[in-house]
Amino acid sequence: MGQEYQHQLDDLFLKIAQLEAVVRSQQQTIDAQQERIKQLESALAASESALAAAKKNSSNSSKPPSSDIVKPKKPGTSNKVNAQNQDGNNQDGNVSGQKKCGGQKGHEGHFRNEFAEDQIDEVIEHTLTHCPHDDPVR
Repeated sequence: MGQEYQHQLDDLFLKIAQLEAVVRSQQQTIDAQQERIKQLESALAASESALAAAKKNSSNSSKPPSSDIVKPKKPGTSNKVNAQNQDGNNQDGNVSGQKKCGGQKGHEGHFRNEFAEDQIDEVIEHTLTHCPHDDPVR
């Protein structure tokens, strides 16, 4: 019986040694993973910082307009109709392509009411000396 217990005891010590080797291996893996996590967190923080700086312009920060990065226009795009902001909306707040700027067809205009005769103090007539469209200075 003594030999059988000794054999069982030897088997247990062998199993303990194997488990200790597994634990050491797992600890090395954990240490390597923790180091990699630190590297990735550092890279992520740098990327987030660079992205935040890239998104800043004169309209959403205290940066001067001269520091805004101007991207070249794509060929075939016009100034007002296709000018989009980050939301995909044009300058009027409409999704690009829905409506053009200015008065829309079929929309009834709104005009200022004329002054009554008793509200007018003085009438000044202005005349042009030349056609403003033909003036090369303008």
